[in-house]
Amino acid sequence: MPFGPFFLLGALFSLLALLVWLAFWHGNLWLAPYGGMFWWHQHEMLFGFGSAIIAGFLLTAVQNWTGRPGLSGWPLFALVSLWLTARLLLAYAAHLPAWLLLLIDGSFLPLVALAMAKPVITVRMWRNLMFVPVLLVLALTNIAMHVGVMTGNTLLIPEAGHLAILIITLVMVLLGVALFRFLLRVSWGFLNLIEGARLRLPAWAPWRQSYSFKG
Repeated sequence: MPFGPFFLLGALFSLLALLVWLAFWHGNLWLAPYGGMFWWHQHEMLFGFGSAIIAGFLLTAVQNWTGRPGLSGWPLFALVSLWLTARLLLAYAAHLPAWLLLLIDGSFLPLVALAMAKPVITVRMWRNLMFVPVLLVLALTNIAMHVGVMTGNTLLIPEAGHLAILIITLVMVLLGVALFRFLLRVSWGFLNLIEGARLRLPAWAPWRQSYSFKG
């Protein structure tokens, strides 16, 4: 399942990032990341931790929505490796060309969108295709934060970060609605199952009347 590596690595990364941030505020600079500590902390909470959790959830959910096998094996390994490589390079390889860091880090979300779009388009489940443009817009905010560092535009960085927060919130709302609809269908199916079992009881059974859902 795609959620396994992304959830595990995302959780571990968030813990390590918070420890680094805590050490920074106590005067211990454990690393000199690309963009500086303030940019790195904001960016990695959104596009390090946040993107990993979103990718894991969506790539797993699309399997349930479409009934088709999701990302697994070497393609999943390559996507996880890309995410992990971006985290390591942004933290420890600030000397590399900025365009290379942008290319590696910025390609993750578009690839997630592509991996999600493929099974959705195959089964023509157009309703769930709405997550693809949302992921692409989130990818644009990631690119904007990189461009802000590359051009020295100190206004673009927080604006892109704030927009990313709003988009992630939108993703959470959309996933919440999808989860609620799924639970509603499961609950309705369970009630119908109970109703069917009640109707198969003998006419003299008291439970046939007591547990009626039709009033």
